[in-house]
Amino acid sequence: MRLDQIEIESQSGLKTYDYVPITPESLDRVKGLDKGAGGAKEGAGSSAQAAKVGNSANASSGMSKDTIVNALDGKTLQSSKIAEGIKSGKIKVNVLGDELFERSLGVDKTVTAVQRGEQIYLRRSSGTILSDAVHEGTHVLDFRNNFGSSGLSSWSWEKRAFFYERQYQLSTGRATDFQTIDDMLTHIWGNYENRIYDPYSVWGGTK
Repeated sequence: MRLDQIEIESQSGLKTYDYVPITPESLDRVKGLDKGAGGAKEGAGSSAQAAKVGNSANASSGMSKDTIVNALDGKTLQSSKIAEGIKSGKIKVNVLGDELFERSLGVDKTVTAVQRGEQIYLRRSSGTILSDAVHEGTHVLDFRNNFGSSGLSSWSWEKRAFFYERQYQLSTGRATDFQTIDDMLTHIWGNYENRIYDPYSVWGGTK
């Protein structure tokens, strides 16, 4: 699979989709793209940690595991799998306040969610905490299925997580982070380093 392709699971099975190549100049199309950060902000600090930048305003402070499960279950095929994983304990959810989230995970205020192995950490104040759970939950499902265990770029991991997150946003009538798939890919290519993402060397496999 090329870096400009993505594998998406649907009711009819796993399919591979192609995208029109995006030039480096098109990176400027994405509003809010931080080009002065000196490298990838998301997933920074460790090749075994996946992190997401998002909006931390106007969120509910009473987000429990049961609330997340109920909000994800039955909305999309992927979000339902994640809800089931949370219920069964295969995906472990930690909802943390801002100070604890940043101190314990070693991230800054722009990061709203992190995945480490089978654990996902959600910032309680995130305005997109439910779609954050889909994003990081996708990372856990991929980790449990040994996705990329032979060595894949972080771009391949993030394409899947952002796609399923966007699918959930569309299905539930929420505002999407990106207007188009091309904008989503532009964001990934502009904010993540094209390096091998290897959570297995730290967290081990599941098979």
